[in-house]
Amino acid sequence: MNDTTDEKSCKKCKYFIPHYYWCNCKLKETAFGHCAKHRYKNFYRLFPLKNGCPLWEIGETLKEEEIKKIADVLTEMAERVDNIASYLEKEKLNDGELF
Repeated sequence: MNDTTDEKSCKKCKYFIPHYYWCNCKLKETAFGHCAKHRYKNFYRLFPLKNGCPLWEIGETLKEEEIKKIADVLTEMAERVDNIASYLEKEKLNDGELF
């Protein structure tokens, strides 16, 4: 599977409802589930779709994870820019010129 198909898998869709089973007094998630968006009985025979789904939407928890990843990258970038600016300022003070 390519990255795009993995990213848009049924398990990561906000409409995916996992199936559970009871084991040792606990509910455990199976590898199966169904789509809350599709209401056709015949559709369930096709689930999960091999080529993705036109109704796929990112789950809320995934949105939060993506926002956190972006925030982390931006924070790291800001630190690097600050380090570069600090380095350039030191060079300017030492030599009187940047280059």
